[in-house]
Amino acid sequence: MLKPTMFQLEEHKVITLTHSPIASNRNVLGGTLVFAGTRVPVQTLLDYLDDGCTLNEFLENFPSVSRESAIAVLKLARDGRGNDMALQSY
Repeated sequence: MLKPTMFQLEEHKVITLTHSPIASNRNVLGGTLVFAGTRVPVQTLLDYLDDGCTLNEFLENFPSVSRESAIAVLKLARDGRGNDMALQSY
């Protein structure tokens, strides 16, 4: 059974997911936030978009990341805009 993951987006707003699109493990890229099941840092998607690339361009270059995972991460990033997004596994 998967352990739920909590994302604290604001002081009083917490989203609990049973399947997170994001993973962090100190043995994978030193604990960098990556797309679950991959070694692709989440920051890479944000950098691609900041550089003017499309989601499709990112997905073509990183086929191990599913469209659904990328969209879920973007929604989490949007909902946490302006806040520190804390990843807590329990």
